[in-house]
Amino acid sequence: LGENAAVFSQAALLLAHGGVIGMFPEAVAQKGHWLGGFKKGFSRIAFLAEEQADFQLGLQIVPMAHHYSEYEHSQSRLCLTIGKPFGIHDLEQLYHSAPQKAHVELCRRAHDAVQQLMLDIPQDRYDELDAVRHMAVESLDRSEMKPYYNVLDKEREAIGQPVDKAAVDAWPHCPDVVRRNNDTQGRWS
Repeated sequence: LGENAAVFSQAALLLAHGGVIGMFPEAVAQKGHWLGGFKKGFSRIAFLAEEQADFQLGLQIVPMAHHYSEYEHSQSRLCLTIGKPFGIHDLEQLYHSAPQKAHVELCRRAHDAVQQLMLDIPQDRYDELDAVRHMAVESLDRSEMKPYYNVLDKEREAIGQPVDKAAVDAWPHCPDVVRRNNDTQGRWS
């Protein structure tokens, strides 16, 4: 934990100076299309940065999900979905009175936000629903597969996972080079 504290401190300093950090809060690679539990490392960094700035930093968490067409094969297609940013300022009092509860709440919010952006097949029905997903993709006409996020939407619909377009943000801060392939829903493929 001592080494983590030093890394967290450096990360908080970077955020305090306007930097950006990309993190994968599951902290493990998944071999499947599901969202695991979030570790609280990102939460610790976020609260540390805000605490050092007397909660005046206005830090924003930007949920993101990446979806590979075939996660076990190189050269597979990728869809990156960027959600609506959210702050943590409203958790300041909870953080001061019950820090652990604040970490749990931030992890829950972030998990829920990422889950809205991705294909999240329940593990207890994974094999069955993954087969349904494969059949849905195989039934698509080639023209329906471009851009790739159309496939992601079809996969989610096939397994009964609602596609919430409102959860996706048309992210305005991406450079034009990246934005060129952007649809109006904040997804790149």
